[in-house]
Amino acid sequence: MLVILARFLYPYRWLFQLLAGVLVLFIVYGLVLAPPGSQEAYLMPSLVALLWTVLVNLMLHTFRQPPQPDSANASWWQRIKSKVKRGFYRLFTLLFILLSLLCVFLSLKMFGVWRVI
Repeated sequence: MLVILARFLYPYRWLFQLLAGVLVLFIVYGLVLAPPGSQEAYLMPSLVALLWTVLVNLMLHTFRQPPQPDSANASWWQRIKSKVKRGFYRLFTLLFILLSLLCVFLSLKMFGVWRVI
């Protein structure tokens, strides 16, 4: 599922990178140039959106091309290397899912704080 989504969104990676750049500018504006009373209006949503943009970029570059399955006529060394690659790929997938859940939790918390302010 992640591979299909990453392959579908990969041609639009420039859009996510542009969005991340704009969000960094909003954060810098909120920290440096914004009046002290209105900083929260720029910082909280920009931080949450930047977090999600970085997560999407991570997904696009990590899950675009999964490791190939073992071939029947590969040597034992090639099969071991392939199994190690697939093991790291599964580990990255698990870490990505955990990181996504953490981002959902942090987004809910940050929007809760932002709404109160």
